[in-house]
Amino acid sequence: MTAFGGLVIRRFAILVLALASGAASAQDDSSGLIPHVRIGPEISLISFPSPAVGIEAKLWDRVGVSLEYGFIPRVGISDIEAKYRMWQGSVKVYPFRGAFFVGALAGTYELTASETSGGQTVTTTVDSTILGPQVGWRWVYSSGFFLGLDLAWGFALHYESTLTPPSSIGTIGDIKKNADKYLENGVPVLGLLHLGWFF
Repeated sequence: MTAFGGLVIRRFAILVLALASGAASAQDDSSGLIPHVRIGPEISLISFPSPAVGIEAKLWDRVGVSLEYGFIPRVGISDIEAKYRMWQGSVKVYPFRGAFFVGALAGTYELTASETSGGQTVTTTVDSTILGPQVGWRWVYSSGFFLGLDLAWGFALHYESTLTPPSSIGTIGDIKKNADKYLENGVPVLGLLHLGWFF
């Protein structure tokens, strides 16, 4: 890791700790639009495999649920065009009624890459359904603003990749081969910076 990379990680960790230290340690779970329920929009700015937007709820300060849509719009690199989209939902349990939670994540994603050369278009598509454990934190301020961090691994319940035309070789064929090698058994789902607002 470069010295610059180490500095960025340290600064990010300091920011997270500083924000977390200012979060409300406890809230009245009867507050909000619905008694014992806090619900609101959220956005994952720093996340893998992609940024995401969604909605999150916290019930009785003990259980949380969320639904997110992540996407990377069609982007071109040299002669390759690729796009990515993902739906994911999670259920969280806050065992100490604080920021820390354990839970489970389920979702589906699709990755498409294509290349046009000599009048022929070669395309590979990868789609998978995932399920796996999740841990993380949601630091909620008295105003309703919250900051989050979560780590999950999605095991592949279903995995399928296609190549069109099937006998194609070259860059797109290599992309399919690498996807099959690294994604067939699962994928990390990391939300390193969630921002949101509970009403």
